[in-house]
Amino acid sequence: MASLSKNKIKYIHSLELKKIRKEEGVFLAEGPKLVGDLLGHFPCRFLAATSSWLQEHPDIDASELVEVSQEDLSRASLLKTPQQVLAIFEQPQYTLDPEAVRSSLCLALDDVQDPGNLGTIIRLADWFGIEHIICSQNTVDVYNPKTIQATMGGIARVKVHYTSLPDFIRSLGDTPVFGTFLDGKNMYEQPLSANGLIVMGNEGNGIGKEVATLINRKLYIPNYPAEADVRAELDKLPHKIVLNVDKVAKEIGSIRVANIVLLGATIPFLGIDYEKIQTSIREIFERKGEAIVEMNLKALAAGKEIAEKLM
Repeated sequence: MASLSKNKIKYIHSLELKKIRKEEGVFLAEGPKLVGDLLGHFPCRFLAATSSWLQEHPDIDASELVEVSQEDLSRASLLKTPQQVLAIFEQPQYTLDPEAVRSSLCLALDDVQDPGNLGTIIRLADWFGIEHIICSQNTVDVYNPKTIQATMGGIARVKVHYTSLPDFIRSLGDTPVFGTFLDGKNMYEQPLSANGLIVMGNEGNGIGKEVATLINRKLYIPNYPAEADVRAELDKLPHKIVLNVDKVAKEIGSIRVANIVLLGATIPFLGIDYEKIQTSIREIFERKGEAIVEMNLKALAAGKEIAEKLM
């Protein structure tokens, strides 16, 4: 088993900096799932992993492969909780073709600044089958380690481009370009095309003025209906219960058990085996300790009891 040199660890840590990533043409990824998803999609220059991980993955194609201890991995990792493997991959070079927007639905990001937000957007795009994201030059770097981690592997399937958004949108001609504005049309009442560009703006300032003037499909996302309207619709239903699960969860000890309260409330109506649900909760939460198990069981019982009283 080799140990990572101080220079190698220093190099890995330097990949937090955009300047270094750009000069080297690489990015860092950590964790079994993420690294596993990226292997085969991008050339791997360096991979360090524990013995157990390497035994499970004997056919790794990497320019440099090192078996390391968990301690070494912890010293090299940028994560608070280091995992079994980290790898350095080459940055891909993509060609941006306006035809992709004319033939499919793509995203455009106008100065998105938070690395985690960008990673989440890439992950969602991957889930919805969107293959291209076009970013303004001032949008956060996609190869920021925090962004890469947040993509959860989506970066392997979604191509991210950087360009002048106004110039790119002008090149699209009459292709639909969607954006949300307070003076837009209700999006639930408008026909949406299967191709075009959906523009998302900066976290604090929204879509910039220059890009906004180029959007030809202005939409408005209406607020949720008023609580009184929702209750009026619920009152029309023959079988219902209304309970504040957040309030019940807080009384039990944590807002995090709200979903378990809700699960308990469904038991009398759906005829679910209560003991089986209790057993499942014990199995799911046992590794977090007895206190967490008991809190979730208490939340389940509270939801069930409230529902039985309201039936």
